[in-house]
Amino acid sequence: MAKLFAVVLLLLNALGPNTGIKLDGNGYTDILIAISPAVPQNDEIINQIKGMIINGSDYLFQALDHKVFIKEVKILVPPSWNGSYHKARRETYKKARIIIEPPQPSFGDDPYTKQMKGCGEESEYTHFTPDFLLNDGLLDAYGPRGRVFVHEWAHLRWGVYDEYNEKEPFYFSATQEVQATRCTREITGQLLERINGNTLSCRNNVQSGLPTKECQFFPDREQKTNASIMYMQSINSVTAFCHEGDHNTEAPNMQNQKCNYKATRTVIFQDSVDRDALQTLTPLQSSPPPPTFSVTQRRHRVVCLILDVSGSMRGNRVFRQQQAATLFLSEIVEEGAYVGIVTFSTGANILNPLMQINGKASRDSLIEKLPTIASGVTNMCTGLARGFEVLKEDDQSTVGDDVIFLTDGEATDDIAGCLDSAVASGAIINTLALGPDASTVLTTMATLTGGLFVKANDSLISNQLVEAFSSFTMSDGDPIKQTIQLVSTGKDTRDWFNGTVPIDRTVGNSTTFTIIYERSAPTVYIQTPSGSVYDQRHITDNTNTITLNVPGTAEPGDWKYSFLNTESTAQAMALTVTSRAARNDVPPVTVQAQMNQQTSDGTEPMIVFAEVSQNRVSVLGAKVIATLQSDTGHSENLYLLDNGAGADNLKDDGIYSRYFTKLRTGRYSLKVEVTDHKEDTKKKVSPSRYSSALYIPGYIVDGQVQLNAEKPPVSVQSADVGSFTRTVTGESFVVSVPPGVTPPNFPPNKITDLSAEIQEDTVFLNWTAPGEDFDQGTAESYEIRWSEHLEMLLNNFSNANLVNTSALQPQEAGSDEQFSFLSGVTIQNGTTLFFAVQSEDKEEMITSGSEYLFQALDHKVFYKEVKILVPPSWNGSYDRARRETYSKANVIINLPHPAFGDDPYTKQMKGCGEESEYTHFTPDFLLNDGLLGAYGPRGRVFVHEWAHLRWGVYDEYNEKEPFYFSATQEVQATRCTREITGQLLERINGNTLSCRNNVQSGLPTKECQFFPDREQKTNASIMYMQSINSVTAFCHEGDHNAEAPNMQNQKCDNKATRTVIFQDSVDRDALQTLTPLQSSPPPPTFSVIQRQSKVVCLILDVSGSMQSYQRLQRLQQAATVFLRDIVEEGAYVGIVKFSDSASIVLQQDDKNTVGDEVIFLTDGQATDNVQICLPLAVDSGAIINTLAFGPSASNVLITMANLTDGKFQVANDNITSNELVDAFSSFTMSDGDPIKQTVQLVSTGRVTHDWFNGTVPIDRTVGNSTTFTIIYERSAPTVYIQTPSGSVYDQTRMTHNAATKTLTLNIPGTAEPGDWRYSFLNTESSAQAMTLTVTSRAARNDVPPVTVKAQMSQLTSDGSKPMVVFAEVSQNYIPVLGARVMATLQSDTGHSENLHLLDNGAGADDSKDDGIYSRYFTKLKTGKYSLKVQVSDQGEAVKILPNRYSGALYIPGDIVDGQAQLNPEKPPVNVQSADVGSFTRTVTGESFVVSVPPGVTPPNFPPNKITDLSAEIQEDTVLLNWTAPGEEMDEGTAASYEIRWSEHLEMLLNNFSNANLVNTSALQPQEAGSAEHYFFLPGVTIQNGTTLFFTIQSNNNETKSAVSNIARATNFVPTPRPPAISNPGLNLTAIVVSVCVVTIVACVIAAVTTWAMKRKKTIRV
Repeated sequence: MAKLFAVVLLLLNALGPNTGIKLDGNGYTDILIAISPAVPQNDEIINQIKGMIINGSDYLFQALDHKVFIKEVKILVPPSWNGSYHKARRETYKKARIIIEPPQPSFGDDPYTKQMKGCGEESEYTHFTPDFLLNDGLLDAYGPRGRVFVHEWAHLRWGVYDEYNEKEPFYFSATQEVQATRCTREITGQLLERINGNTLSCRNNVQSGLPTKECQFFPDREQKTNASIMYMQSINSVTAFCHEGDHNTEAPNMQNQKCNYKATRTVIFQDSVDRDALQTLTPLQSSPPPPTFSVTQRRHRVVCLILDVSGSMRGNRVFRQQQAATLFLSEIVEEGAYVGIVTFSTGANILNPLMQINGKASRDSLIEKLPTIASGVTNMCTGLARGFEVLKEDDQSTVGDDVIFLTDGEATDDIAGCLDSAVASGAIINTLALGPDASTVLTTMATLTGGLFVKANDSLISNQLVEAFSSFTMSDGDPIKQTIQLVSTGKDTRDWFNGTVPIDRTVGNSTTFTIIYERSAPTVYIQTPSGSVYDQRHITDNTNTITLNVPGTAEPGDWKYSFLNTESTAQAMALTVTSRAARNDVPPVTVQAQMNQQTSDGTEPMIVFAEVSQNRVSVLGAKVIATLQSDTGHSENLYLLDNGAGADNLKDDGIYSRYFTKLRTGRYSLKVEVTDHKEDTKKKVSPSRYSSALYIPGYIVDGQVQLNAEKPPVSVQSADVGSFTRTVTGESFVVSVPPGVTPPNFPPNKITDLSAEIQEDTVFLNWTAPGEDFDQGTAESYEIRWSEHLEMLLNNFSNANLVNTSALQPQEAGSDEQFSFLSGVTIQNGTTLFFAVQSEDKEEMITSGSEYLFQALDHKVFYKEVKILVPPSWNGSYDRARRETYSKANVIINLPHPAFGDDPYTKQMKGCGEESEYTHFTPDFLLNDGLLGAYGPRGRVFVHEWAHLRWGVYDEYNEKEPFYFSATQEVQATRCTREITGQLLERINGNTLSCRNNVQSGLPTKECQFFPDREQKTNASIMYMQSINSVTAFCHEGDHNAEAPNMQNQKCDNKATRTVIFQDSVDRDALQTLTPLQSSPPPPTFSVIQRQSKVVCLILDVSGSMQSYQRLQRLQQAATVFLRDIVEEGAYVGIVKFSDSASIVLQQDDKNTVGDEVIFLTDGQATDNVQICLPLAVDSGAIINTLAFGPSASNVLITMANLTDGKFQVANDNITSNELVDAFSSFTMSDGDPIKQTVQLVSTGRVTHDWFNGTVPIDRTVGNSTTFTIIYERSAPTVYIQTPSGSVYDQTRMTHNAATKTLTLNIPGTAEPGDWRYSFLNTESSAQAMTLTVTSRAARNDVPPVTVKAQMSQLTSDGSKPMVVFAEVSQNYIPVLGARVMATLQSDTGHSENLHLLDNGAGADDSKDDGIYSRYFTKLKTGKYSLKVQVSDQGEAVKILPNRYSGALYIPGDIVDGQAQLNPEKPPVNVQSADVGSFTRTVTGESFVVSVPPGVTPPNFPPNKITDLSAEIQEDTVLLNWTAPGEEMDEGTAASYEIRWSEHLEMLLNNFSNANLVNTSALQPQEAGSAEHYFFLPGVTIQNGTTLFFTIQSNNNETKSAVSNIARATNFVPTPRPPAISNPGLNLTAIVVSVCVVTIVACVIAAVTTWAMKRKKTIRV
């Protein structure tokens, strides 16, 4: 049934829009124009309609580039008109898209169109008055009728809007000129006031500066422009719609407001229902023929009830059918109609031929014939055919007749087979699906025959079946004749069922209260507003139905009802109240309910509409509740609003609307209940007019005013109709969400009523709050931006001025929002500012990321479908995973990486432009909004990581080198582009200070951080700081900072990220050829899936070829290890063997193979045609792992594995290699929990005459379920296995299976960590082969084991390029460094290679110390290869990666208005190296295929590119360091190096061979992987601040490598420091004291000398 449901939905979508108008080639057909019964017969009206359409067709043909015209038109005249008219087929007044009615009270004779669905959407109807068609005096004011018709046609068909605005007829332009609101501004004229038949120059309003409200724009009669029809089609020169070149985006008109400032022609050609046709249709070379017209008429109604009485209707259903049909026959169907009744089950019977409804007796007669018994099968076509017989009784034709077809089940006959006859009948077939099992073809039948499809349940309380029958009315446009349903309600009660029914002044005739009860008649009390009571004495009771027919005209006011259940137990009761117009001259208040579409696949929200009006005059202020009930039990109640926001197109137009966003698969009923708000709700005229042709007051001719007749005034007073209530049922609709897909969570609705006002220096904004999902719930936040230029907001919103809205908390959807702020600019007289608001919901990472990606990649790509795989342990109703597994996930949600915390990151291991392994997010990153300030919105972060993951670009920052000296000797933050501005600050104790510089390097110290300005002028780059609002693009070559020492430059040859994406990535071809989308893409669809227990089937070849070489025994041994040690607990396993035949196993658990797993082993070519079963394998949904056992196995195994997302493995039958055991051990399916995973420690073998010895280190991360398995060739060896503490396990502790030649030791408990020694003694005299396999599991639940993953860079090769072997060694994503990693690549042709993998960041290895060990495989020869990797420690502890992976940058804070606003400090991570002890691991990667074309010799590859060159200047010497490449990639030894340098980066980037050459004659290359060092004098004067650039190319005498990364070195000479002075004050004192001491000493010396001289003189005398 689900499949049929989907087919029906597809058919309905193919049927196109439900307006009935079609574009057949270049001509429009099926245009229905209906004349109201209120219009007196006048055949001239028909003539004028024809003239209008004929002229309009010519005008339309001219306006739309000779592409379209009006081809066929039907005119439906009232039943009361006399004449020879064709019988209407399926045309009804309600289906007409153009109606001729007396004037709408608020518009007079204005032509108008009722638009309620938004820009680009088809409208409801266009309205012309008889006087407009007949009175030529109106032509001067409106223009020729054909032109007016095209104006309205553009509203009706294409959903464009008027380009004038009667509320804002004038505005100030950007140049401060007063302009008339119009498009185009090329329309010239004068601004004049009309006073007493004279015209004067306009006066200005002193408050606004604009012309007063009396002022009008008088256009010049002669114009030079041909646009625009949506402004003034009356002007002779106007023959076109406004296009972008003419469009006036400044004008405050509805076209700009509703259509995102697009020109009307743009909407018509890009957004309308005809967009595809208009872009592809070829213009006609000659004028089209005039339209053809047919005038039709509906007379009396002829209807046949075709009712299901098959076995499934037995019991309550046939009874409910009787009750509902009774109400239809007694109250709903109109007087004068002809009604017949047919029942069907196995056969079909006519219960009553056509009978005319002529009073109560005829109605009662029909009611008595209604069926009460049900049995038999459901032959729907039989019932339909018999119904057609009844319809032919009046005029031998079914054309235009009416059917109500009810069933509750699937057709027993082929209902699809009688669809053609139903369509050909010309009858209108309304279908009613009773219950969830009713045939889905009912929807199709109703759609194809112009009928209504309604679904109903059989619940008495819901009263849905009664409501469904009540909806099958056929109005001729006269509401006076219409039955109005006031109330439909139900209750399950033990006692009283009470309530009030307000009867307003517009209804009251033929008022009926109908009470349907479950078992026993209740006691009835119905009280009139004046106090009179109706009780049991006034009612009739039949078929559990009580009826009160109120005599005459019911008294207006509140009617109170009370129904007392007379039983002791609860019973259900339902009340239906109907009425008709109280007077022939007062139309009743009516309600029409509908959805915006009848089918949905869940990708876009639906809209509920309810129009509340009285004679097309809007009823405002009502309370309108819609109930949407699915046949699957899903129900939604929506409060509809008429506020001009969200789903509501126009405020106060009487159309109440709301989005329906909770879309789930099912057929939905639509019920709308309308009541007044008790605030004296009145019928009011909408203050805003509908879309309409403009009435022109006059023209300027030769400078003089020529006046048209003044427009007749309209004056409509609000009318108090009293309290009222209405209940209507709209047509049912179908939602069919594809299986496994979760409908998106929609964004907030667009704000469409934003208004702004400037008061002094403050801006005041007002708008209606959107919701979290469109107009439901509460949005998360607002982003308000402004500009002095409209174009900035239109084309570059994210770069406009941002308003601080941190204090603005969004209110619930529909609330009035107000916000005021200071603009920050000087507001002068005449200043004009523009404002826009964008709302955000609680951000969904992928949904918002899709929008961001769409913007960043030129509107070319978006996220379409996403699958979310939840853990098996999660409870919930999730779809079953197909071939999705944890190991295949591109994006994983896991606990924090110990080294990174909550940083998002991407594991990149294959190089620039290559897809990466996975992106990692933590739960806290997704749930903790406190992180958004630092990283930016999650959607932006996702796109940053997506660029790593999908396109292999790298980060443009560098946490190790956050700053560098530019070529101009400026300190720059490492970034792209340099246009990102900000400040360098240190964060100390919550404060920020200017950065200090390192005295040795001259660069800021390690504590320094770059704080970006929050407001930037650049839109790049996402790979630097996606958190900045203005950043919406990847860095392109024009912005790219090639100097920055970041990974993007190092890994990608200094290319910009955008260049890599468009030229080097996996999507390069698509991105260069894709055409940008013209409109926003739909949000992604999500399916949430889950893998339950593993279900696996071993399908094993036991054909004759498996008997040779002991293959069958090898198979048995390997499968035994798999079943005993590898497959997890709780899995379901089956075994199938095949040779001539096989049996089904996988469908035994749940009758389904989807998501199950197969291990398919064979050693030969298929005897049957295996290609035939490939589609079956793919369709099964199973994951098929294939194992090619030996060189002769079928090559189709590779294809089968690839097509079903399985693994392909190749294994030989040599015992010593142990390849078959290894292959089986690789078939594990991890759910992401390494604790559950079996870890293979050792797999080794040997041919020996005596001892087979060795050591198995068991580390501290494993030990549980440890098993030693020895497989021997002929005789069991003597076994000794010694624990680290000296205990010995021997033969007595092992199990021995002689049949499979297998010895097994299961270590009890947790194996002791340390070196386990084994010795196996061959007891035979001759040599025999033996193998050992050791497996284990995690030692503890909280300590994940060390694991190894091995893979090739690709699974196929033609030998033209080297392949790369990767082995990731980690413990819970923590890299294990310093391990010895050996890879063995073994071909089925005997070719074998052993490679020592390295984690040195050179050669094939992308990043040093990331735990991914790599090596090139260059000796490529044809064959299917196995891949085995053996890992052992080298006595070193497990270490944490010292540098981070690619990931979004954590921003410390922003600069706002010159001040630093800090984000929370990034939580520190402190991970110690963990000594897990000696360890060993053995893993088998997926096999791969090399297919070198015959006769072709694979090339000798060049040395690998050097990617880790670094440079340093020491005084006048340059020191270079790098890792040696090989002769072929990273194997062997290169022959020589060519080193060049330059003072200019661009020289090395663009002209390497002309840069300065370094003499390297003394430089002898070392073996690949060795550390190279070289120093030289560059030959230039190296000064303080000198920056030089260096690069290397290596060669092997035949070919040269690619040029290396470019290394830079800057010479910085620290400024000499003066001697340290600790205390200047003390030093000064010391100086003074010193001087004094010296002076004293000098004085003493002088005194002593004087004394000595004197003494000497004395002695001489």
